Amino acid sequence: EVHSALWEAVNAGIVIRVEDAYKFLHDRIQQAAYSLIPQERRPEVHLRIGRSMLENMTANKLAENVFDIANQLNRGGALVIDRDEKVRVATLDLRAGRKAKASGAYASACLYLAAGMDLFDSRDWDSQYQLIFNLWLERAECELLTGNFENAEHQIEELLQRASSNVEFAAASCLKIQLHVLKSEQPQAVDSALACLRRFDIDPPAHPTRQQVQAEYEMVWHLLDGRPTESLIDLPTMTDPQLQAAMQVLSILTPPAYFTDLHLFCLLACRMMNITMQHGICDASTLGIALLGFILGPVFHRYGDGYRFAKLACALVEEHGFVANQAKVSHAMGTVAFWTQPAGTAIDFMRATFRKAVETGDLTFACYGLYQIVTGVLLRNDPLDTAWHESEMALDFTREAKYDDAADIVRSQQRFIATMQGHTASFSTFSDAQFDEASFEAQLRGDRMSLMVCFYWILKLKARFLSGDYAEALAAAGKVKPLLPAAAAQIQLLDYFYYTALTVAALYESASDHEQNRWRELLSAHLEQLREWAETYPPTFADKYALVLAEIARLEGRDTDAMRLYEHAVQSARQSGFVQTEALAHEIAAAFYVARTSTTAAHAHLKAARSCYLRWGALGKVRQLDRRYPELSEVKLSSAQVATIDVPIEQLDVGTVVKASQALSGEIELNN
Repeated sequence: EVHSALWEAVNAGIVIRVEDAYKFLHDRIQQAAYSLIPQERRPEVHLRIGRSMLENMTANKLAENVFDIANQLNRGGALVIDRDEKVRVATLDLRAGRKAKASGAYASACLYLAAGMDLFDSRDWDSQYQLIFNLWLERAECELLTGNFENAEHQIEELLQRASSNVEFAAASCLKIQLHVLKSEQPQAVDSALACLRRFDIDPPAHPTRQQVQAEYEMVWHLLDGRPTESLIDLPTMTDPQLQAAMQVLSILTPPAYFTDLHLFCLLACRMMNITMQHGICDASTLGIALLGFILGPVFHRYGDGYRFAKLACALVEEHGFVANQAKVSHAMGTVAFWTQPAGTAIDFMRATFRKAVETGDLTFACYGLYQIVTGVLLRNDPLDTAWHESEMALDFTREAKYDDAADIVRSQQRFIATMQGHTASFSTFSDAQFDEASFEAQLRGDRMSLMVCFYWILKLKARFLSGDYAEALAAAGKVKPLLPAAAAQIQLLDYFYYTALTVAALYESASDHEQNRWRELLSAHLEQLREWAETYPPTFADKYALVLAEIARLEGRDTDAMRLYEHAVQSARQSGFVQTEALAHEIAAAFYVARTSTTAAHAHLKAARSCYLRWGALGKVRQLDRRYPELSEVKLSSAQVATIDVPIEQLDVGTVVKASQALSGEIELNN
């Protein structure tokens, strides 16, 4: 009968037969045929097609074709009157919405979920509570993920009022906390989370004391009871749904806690660890374990244990197939790896953070992963062009996610990169045609994320020191100091301790007696911190520690020690591939030799510094050196020529420097 009815169309070349089916020859023909159906009859036709497809689908076929069927039924949804059919269609829309969300198609998911919601009104909540609640919950999350914050907020508030259990209230609260975080409302996020946790008889203070944190921390080791960290891989699975929901809220709370109160963050990490050891493993447990690793080194000076806990969290994710907190665990592991592993390892974890966050719809941690990739690339001293490329991708994504604080972290990184490249108005400013330094700094006050503000001033401290504007560098360091708790455990702290020490050392001899007394204490404290890091992982930190040691030896008049330590800083940086820190060690050593009129050694170090800065791509710095020391570069290189440089550094004439150093050392000894 079908063949007979379609024969004329086949003969006319309008439709063709494909195995056991027919299809239109071209989409335009299908559109023309569709246009022949009167507008008012189309919903009826779609509904009939959808019903027919649904009736003839097996379970497997239904899963494969859920979008096609839902599309047909939704176009005729206004004609669905029967209550049972409404439930069937809405259930199908829920499946389609979840499937679309799982594939990252959040806007499409919203359309399916909205269609399911439209089949019911407020009177249906009593009879179809679970179905309607799930439709609203999934849609609220998808609205959040597409940046429709106003819609998301309306739906979340409705869910909080409708929730009939603590577990459902927790699910809606998690979305509310995430909404606050994306809107940079960190204190409100903490308040929402703590209010929810009280329903589960978990009531941590918003601002714990150090003693309260210490008590929770000691409980961790008491419950571990001497067992190796790796033994926790065999913990049983958590079965209590109430406790699982509470743990999920605790996991969502940790980012805003970190931004508002370090003590609260540490308390939560320890509490999640203790609940896990007492009641078993769940998805959120892996984050608690990872965050304990995150803080153990920088806060409790146990870097090795921190790495083992973070590694355990990654193993548990793999062992149990946990997905929800996979991105956060990877981020914590990457942060720990900055202190204990090669920078490339940390960067890899941050790339994994971004991928996994995108897959699970975690926009917040997708942004965190991206700006920490830029951080890692700068730490590793990759070419500045590479760092700029990474920052461009990060800025595009963070802006698309409407996460303003994360976007401004990336903008701050770009200001440092552009300055070093010589693209700003001068080498002593972040300003250019697209960015006004004064205006940006004016809006850093108020309720901006303290971590973002802290990172900005650290980058300005570093940039101003490298430009030789030591007074401005010192002022920037002063801005950072009260914000240090916000950056706890972050690798950006390295630049603060390193460049503040170098800035103070550069200004020390011209300072008053009072300032020198104060700065001696500062240098001692910063040196001790750099020593701890250098002992933890020498390849990343030994060169920085050696250079600060050299500067202190210089200030104390121990010139022989200073020369040895400058050379050690150069060699350590070179062995680790840190071309920018090698350049800086050469430059500071050159200043030492200039002050002692050892021109041969000074010139050799300056020449090596210039070459290193060129390899890094810091044309702004190279131009500054050329202006100060015109004899360094006999042939000026164009930007295009510099971009093609990919050859090993011009090697310092070690023999000449050693001879000069020995001669200078002999003079010092004779004079003494």
